Amino acid sequence: MSIGVFMGKIDNSGRTKLPSPIRDFYARHAYINKVIITNSIPVCKGDDSGFCSGLSIFPHQDWQVLLERMGDDTFTDAQSEAIKHCIIAPATEHVIDNNGRIRVVKNLRVISNIDSGQEIVFVNWLNRIDLWNMDSWTNIGHAYKNKLQRWSMKQSVMYLIYDKEFRVAEVAHLLSVSSNVLEKWVNKQLDGGTCRTCKSVSDLESEKARSRKELSESRFEEKLLNNAQEYFAKVNQPNVQYTDD
Repeated sequence: MSIGVFMGKIDNSGRTKLPSPIRDFYARHAYINKVIITNSIPVCKGDDSGFCSGLSIFPHQDWQVLLERMGDDTFTDAQSEAIKHCIIAPATEHVIDNNGRIRVVKNLRVISNIDSGQEIVFVNWLNRIDLWNMDSWTNIGHAYKNKLQRWSMKQSVMYLIYDKEFRVAEVAHLLSVSSNVLEKWVNKQLDGGTCRTCKSVSDLESEKARSRKELSESRFEEKLLNNAQEYFAKVNQPNVQYTDD
């Protein structure tokens, strides 16, 4: 079954017709006549408003695989508990009718903000199908596009230093930023950063200091990437992805 994004609608009773590529695939595999519908994994909206969630549709066999994985070491205890409460507990089983339709129960439609008569989006991930209302899917798309653009611009800065062999001071001059801070930023990109856990009051104070430092670094990175974008626009040089191969 090919991956893809498909448009659809949901009627007043909560029924929706699976997209034709998915219906055709299911029709060729007669064993896929039942699906499990539940909450999807929450996805970050890309701003300060938190997360949003759609729905996930699993063929019955793939759902059984997920349940079996709950008993091995695939997930931590905390992850297992979250999956049980948010995904397994609200799951409902449905039979695909002869017209390729399924019915989404009301409580799942409410949680995922999918209203009757509304346009919806089917996102096929091979082993499951995610179902989103149009607004949520559009917002998520914008958020991840911005993240990819920031990542691309970071790679372009690294490209200047490592592929073009500019000295850090030269790049700092080109992008109108501090040479010392840029060098620290570059080292951080190479190190990948670390994750810390507070265990005492002194740890908490250290974490606060680190947070203030990261806020300053975040402001520097914002200036760096904005200046880099202006620089590449002026020289009409395409963003080139840096790899460590």
